Amino acid sequence: MKTATITQLKLRAHICKTCHPSFAEEIIEYIEVFNPEITEPEQVDALLEWESYWEVYKDVHNISPRGTSYKDRTAKEWKAAVDDLKKQL
Repeated sequence: MKTATITQLKLRAHICKTCHPSFAEEIIEYIEVFNPEITEPEQVDALLEWESYWEVYKDVHNISPRGTSYKDRTAKEWKAAVDDLKKQL
């Protein structure tokens, strides 16, 4: 059994606090596998908002956005971008 680090425990607590319980474990696994560089709650928030941006962008433009990363903006900036895209729906 793998022992969790303090950072991992902190991220788990943040995800469990901010996400719907049915999605929390899936998000934790996704981050551990595909984004192990994420070590701060702010990065988790940016990733989740970026994923929302990705989905809404596809709905608006019928194509996936290319060349973007959750690292490009803060969660607040991604949320503003999502809100702007939603106005186009």
